[in-house]
Amino acid sequence: MLVRKRVLWVTVALLACACLAFLVFLLVVHTRTQDWWPKAIPTQVQYAGHSYDCAPLPHWHYTGGLNGAKLRGHTIGGGEIFAPSAKPGDFILVRDSSRLAYCPVQGML
Repeated sequence: MLVRKRVLWVTVALLACACLAFLVFLLVVHTRTQDWWPKAIPTQVQYAGHSYDCAPLPHWHYTGGLNGAKLRGHTIGGGEIFAPSAKPGDFILVRDSSRLAYCPVQGML
């Protein structure tokens, strides 16, 4: 009987730890992207110490091309971050498999 109680408590503790780890994962994603699940083009992108607004408004389906912007990193969901220079600028471009989004630095809309 005592062994069963220990097994039950260990199982409950492991399940609680797994749930806590998943909750921490969701909070980290939400803090960095303003979304609750990783996306290739998230609502907010952190790049070079600045936050860029990639909310799906007029920025999506940018058709101007990369215009010499170089690959500078990846989003938490696997999208590619392109920027004209390594220094933080007024905007970045974020690309997934089918879209290119223009993302201005937050506060510059």
